[in-house]
Amino acid sequence: MLATTESLSKSASFANPEVRHYVVQQLQILLGERCSVMPGDLDQHAKDVSHHKPQRPDCVVFPRSNEEVAAVASVCYEHLVPIIPFGTGTAVEGGVVAIHGGVCVDLGRMNRILRFSPTDMDVTVQAGVTRLQLNKYLDESDTNLYFPIDPGADCT
Repeated sequence: MLATTESLSKSASFANPEVRHYVVQQLQILLGERCSVMPGDLDQHAKDVSHHKPQRPDCVVFPRSNEEVAAVASVCYEHLVPIIPFGTGTAVEGGVVAIHGGVCVDLGRMNRILRFSPTDMDVTVQAGVTRLQLNKYLDESDTNLYFPIDPGADCT
């Protein structure tokens, strides 16, 4: 869907440092140490494997549940702060580069396999489950099933 003039005008608030700083403070209250402004975390989440120049997010959050992701999204939405999802950083499109600042949501701690139905050949996983983790789980299930898609590296 193309952006409307209204949504484009709202994006100007993405560049507002005061609003983004306030959102970081709110997320630190919500998640404690799992909301990081440490330079190493910001640098790690400022890039993927694309050719795009790294740009740091304002913070990196490490949610452990859907409810925490929803709470982060609610705060960001209320203040029009961009949300940048982050898996393992292996994408090649530059999608994790925080061109307007924002909150990087590292989904790596949401790495549980929730349900597996060998009969249906169906598995439900959290967003941080990697391809290798899933195939190891399937191998240990002794079902001769595996996840055949190889999108590259050990992506989520």
